Amino acid sequence: MTEHLTGFFAPWLICAAILGLHLVLPAKGIDGYVRNEETGAMLRYRLNGPVVFIATVESGLLAPPRRLARSASGPSPHLPAPTCLTPRRTFDAGAAKSDGLLEFRVAWRRGGFMEIGDWKSTGSVALLHRELRQLGLESNIAELTSFGFTVVPPEKVGPPELVEEVREALEKTMLRRYGPDGLAPERWADVNDIQRFMLWEDPVFERLSYNPAGLGLAQYLLGTDCVLSLCAAWVKGPGEVRTGLHGDYLDPAINAQPERVINCNMHFMVTDYTKDDGAISFVPGSHQWRRQITAAEGEKWADQAVAVEAPAGSMVIWGNHTWHGSYPKKTPGLRMTLQCEYMRRRYQPEEAYRETVTQEALDRNPVRFAGLMDVYSLFPFGKSDWDLERQAGAERGAKGGQSINAYRSLFDMEPADGRTTIRPRYDYLHHDGKMTSERNAERAKRMKIGQYVKYTRKADDNGEEAPRAKRS
Repeated sequence: MTEHLTGFFAPWLICAAILGLHLVLPAKGIDGYVRNEETGAMLRYRLNGPVVFIATVESGLLAPPRRLARSASGPSPHLPAPTCLTPRRTFDAGAAKSDGLLEFRVAWRRGGFMEIGDWKSTGSVALLHRELRQLGLESNIAELTSFGFTVVPPEKVGPPELVEEVREALEKTMLRRYGPDGLAPERWADVNDIQRFMLWEDPVFERLSYNPAGLGLAQYLLGTDCVLSLCAAWVKGPGEVRTGLHGDYLDPAINAQPERVINCNMHFMVTDYTKDDGAISFVPGSHQWRRQITAAEGEKWADQAVAVEAPAGSMVIWGNHTWHGSYPKKTPGLRMTLQCEYMRRRYQPEEAYRETVTQEALDRNPVRFAGLMDVYSLFPFGKSDWDLERQAGAERGAKGGQSINAYRSLFDMEPADGRTTIRPRYDYLHHDGKMTSERNAERAKRMKIGQYVKYTRKADDNGEEAPRAKRS
């Protein structure tokens, strides 16, 4: 009975001790993103996590128990086996020892981070997570999970000149589309306007669509073979106009939305964002409700939503369930944003990239860009079925699939230069006179021969003996 009580109260006591360390140890004060509703001042936060972590480890609060009692009939069904994670020791998931003791082990590496292997059971998630860790975006993953949105600071997005390059390209586009007064203040007075189909206006917009931070977090939400659904820009002038609160799962026939995130947004801030500058706003945690906001709720939350205040060059990312809108712009000048929206495969994109992408665009961008354009999709079907051979022969990252072998690194920026091609023009109404089973058998034979030729060429290039063809 004593052991049961000790096991029950030990976690509470440990958490209380760690909280006490947070309160008594020195901390660094910083301004956060949230304002005090009464005073308007930015809320300040105390940061002393590393100091508390060191003190906790050195004090032995997280030291693993030497023994875990086990009765002859097995472990108590009421008490979970205590596991302890500490970077000072290496554990390995283990089984019961001969003396009846259980030992739980978890592999850790220096710095206290769990070592992520090439775990096939996770598919491409393990490889993606390793790269997100390299980018320092693990806290952003937690924020997406907890609050439904996250802000990535400029230093994790790209070099300082990226903002100027995007701003210049966006301003030139406004002048092309609207003439000499495309940026005139009177045109944008009390206007918040979306600019559609921006991707082909300038190559910098293409590059922004596969920015490692933005695409990486989008792939975390949607899978590593997601496609680009739209690339747009928002331009807002001074006035009272604002975007009403809403979620991006826009199916009016469904009140209870599916838990899985279908599409997500990335906004690249071309100008500084503050509440007075008409910043985008969110209702934190609303992604958990999985339904569209009502008119009454929109009115209630309109001025209570959290405004994102961040410098130009930042990114804000959120999934389709999160309620968001924007505040009116009270300051002079224009607020500008470049938006990329990503979507799971097999859903209808909002803009026609597969039909409009050119071979030149595929050549100058990396392989993953072809995947964003969805040029290797198996669908739609025609009367003569699908082009499985084209999809099977595509580069990883250009076609669908979320296995480890299908993953394309976020850091692969080498131009495809002929390794990806635009989608052929299929005659969907033509039937070749063959049954589907007959066509599949012929295709399998061709693909088997093609695989043999590929291996033979590879062996020749490496000076190895070519594999022998099997007789059928």
